Parts: sequence; structure tokens; C-alpha cells
Amino acid sequence: MPNAGWYSDPEDDGQVRWWDGQSWTSERRARPPEREVEATALSDDRKRQVEKRRPRENSGPRLVRHFRLSGRATRAEFWRNAFLLVTYLVVMALIIEALFASAVPIDLVDAVAVVLLLGWLPVFAAFIATFVRRLHDVDRSGWSLLLGLVPFGALILLAWAAKRGDPLFNRYGAPTS
Repeated sequence: MPNAGWYSDPEDDGQVRWWDGQSWTSERRARPPEREVEATALSDDRKRQVEKRRPRENSGPRLVRHFRLSGRATRAEFWRNAFLLVTYLVVMALIIEALFASAVPIDLVDAVAVVLLLGWLPVFAAFIATFVRRLHDVDRSGWSLLLGLVPFGALILLAWAAKRGDPLFNRYGAPTS
């Protein structure tokens, strides 16, 4: 749950609505500029009090959190997972290349390649889940990943991944910190 404060009204994009930390109230206002919305949120002391009472969105076993498709992900989290995926692929390619260049039997090379590929699958799945959450942070559906299948779609996806996240509460949850 997000902190109490003024957020985009889920029923009217032209307004903000007061979220009391647990549910929407009936208080609505015309949408002010973004900086004013952030300034009208609770004081730091009150935010800490509300924060202590509410459950964390990222609660649960740390490993499981990497595979969640709901919620939002920061740019840093996305690029960290992208780096991990590319690093794993490079190391995997170097190991397989070294085995091919050596006098190791081809059956052993095949077995090592299969093991490395099976190790890559969870890394890839975590990256896809993080990419979906990153798209949520810029208020896009996870289905937008299918743009990667069309020419130049990957460039659009990279632009969205690099874009600053929505600073307000959106349909996918609270803003990322």
C-alpha cells in the first residue's frame, strides 16, 4: 500500500484524490503540477509512522520477489538485472568456447552447455519479470514486451525502460523510490 497523500484519481485523470494509506476518500481536487502533488503529501515524520504500520510491497522470500510480475521496478533494478543477464551470457559463451578449443570430448561439452543453459533460464525469467515491472513503472502493460518481436520494437522498449517512472500512484501500484 502507498503512503497517505494525493495521487492521480483512478476514475478521473484530470484530478487527484486523497489516499489515506488504506483506501480512497471522497476528497478530490483538480490535478496540480507534479511538484505540488509531491509537496502536498504527508510530512516526513507522519510518513515514517504510516510506513511502519503498512506491510512492505516487497515482503516475502527475496528469491521469489525477482519473479513477480505485479508491481513496479526502478530503472536501477531493471539495468542491474539486464547486466546480470548479459554477464551470464558472456560467461556461458566463454566457457563453451574454451571447452570446444580444448581436447574435451564433445559429449562433455554438450552436457556442460545443457547445464549452463538450464542455469540461464531462471536468470532470463527474472529479467522478463523485472522488465514487466519496469513497464508498469512507466504505466505500460507487460504485454508491451511483444513489441520486441517487430522491427524497431526493441528500441521503443529500451526507451521506455530508460524513461523516468510515473511519480504518482498508477494502475500498477505505488511509485518506486
